[in-house]
Amino acid sequence: MIRLLWIALVCAVFPPTAAQAQEDKLPAGVRGSLCIVHADNKLVMVEEIFSRKLSLPGGTISNGEDPRLTAQRETWEEAGLVVEPVRKLGFTDTAVVYECVPQSKVVAFTSSEALKGKSMPAWFAPHFGIEVRYVMAVETPLVNPDEYRYPEQWPAIIQWVHETQSYPIEYVDNLIDHSNSWQRVEFLILSALQTLSEKYTLLKAFLGGIVVLSNLILSPVALGFSLIIAGWKGGVQLTQKLLFIQLITVLMAVVAKFGFALPAPGQFLGLISEQNIGLSFPSVRAALLFATATFLLYLVSVNRVTLYLSMAAMTLACLGMFLQYQVFITDIVFGALLGSLITRHFFKLAVQQNTQLAKITQTKTAWCVLTLCASVFASKWYATSLLQVAAVSAMVLLLMLVFRNRPLAKAKINPVLSLFAIVVGYFLSEYLHQRVSSHALLALMVEIAFMPLILTLIYIPSLIALKVKNRSA
Repeated sequence: MIRLLWIALVCAVFPPTAAQAQEDKLPAGVRGSLCIVHADNKLVMVEEIFSRKLSLPGGTISNGEDPRLTAQRETWEEAGLVVEPVRKLGFTDTAVVYECVPQSKVVAFTSSEALKGKSMPAWFAPHFGIEVRYVMAVETPLVNPDEYRYPEQWPAIIQWVHETQSYPIEYVDNLIDHSNSWQRVEFLILSALQTLSEKYTLLKAFLGGIVVLSNLILSPVALGFSLIIAGWKGGVQLTQKLLFIQLITVLMAVVAKFGFALPAPGQFLGLISEQNIGLSFPSVRAALLFATATFLLYLVSVNRVTLYLSMAAMTLACLGMFLQYQVFITDIVFGALLGSLITRHFFKLAVQQNTQLAKITQTKTAWCVLTLCASVFASKWYATSLLQVAAVSAMVLLLMLVFRNRPLAKAKINPVLSLFAIVVGYFLSEYLHQRVSSHALLALMVEIAFMPLILTLIYIPSLIALKVKNRSA
């Protein structure tokens, strides 16, 4: 709130002059405004979630908005920095670039990340975790042009950086003092485990094995495999029930996560990795894991030994996230409770055949409502996960409209074909993402289309096989 008031004050005290307005007339095709913030001979950059590439803080100029105000606003929303655009440096093909002077303290962590610069705290930025994965003060000579969203523009960016003044950075080892009291206790646990693992090689290998197991259990392939198990046991009809539960769980957990907006452990230490997440309460992955596991345990009769082994595997998976500074234990507990309770109550209402809601997941109304709910929340927090929920539920609704309920209910899932579809869908989406990473909208579309693509590859062959079988009969 204080930073927002500071932005308003800066805008009031330093309004654009007539000369600036004349200067800011934009050439045709220029729709964006970017900020170059030069601090301690480093360049402040963000990694975008959609493109997975480095970019300058900035965004699209709103209709009638002064480009300087766009650069100022977007730099706050993406990087959490209050700045004042003081000089126009030039133009790219689609954006105007300004030299921006920090009006607030520029803070960075002392530890280097990926040998390219210093990580910066930004969890308080409005678009952090939605558009931006992390913020860094990078050493420009260490950045490969291909890592920038527009590689052909990188030489010009470096030239502009050399033309700007460098401002100081305040370096900190960590920001644990800004965490809650119970989170500090968990940091002590993580610190103790790290100290012990450095002392005992066997313990280090054991904890490393837990991390590997965690990444396997929580991978998209494992999630897809759970749908295959449900389809193998009960066909497309049962797969839809599990998928409905998973989508509701993700929707509720993500909405709660953005509502609480509590940073993950790694954010207090400036840790950066592909698995690192910005906001972590409640843990979406823990909620999804326990929702899926609870459904499968209800579905498949297991003995006590298998039940205990399943619980141990889920515990180790969650512990692996904790060891990687992705989530706090409290995030895991609340996520696990959320996922388990959703499945438990949904199973009683919509899976047991003696209830009125037993066939809710076979109705177009249920999928339409889920699509609308996800779309409404996605319009507020345009997060990839919310858009994916909307896209998947819309795809199921479309399949129900095309193939109708009756053949859909009778279709059986081929486990081998489904597993092949998941692998093909994953590599196809990764390939397409690399091809369109410089275009934000196309990159977002590829990210959203991943799960609908897999569903299409799973469902349609099964439905076509059923149709051929019926004709031959």
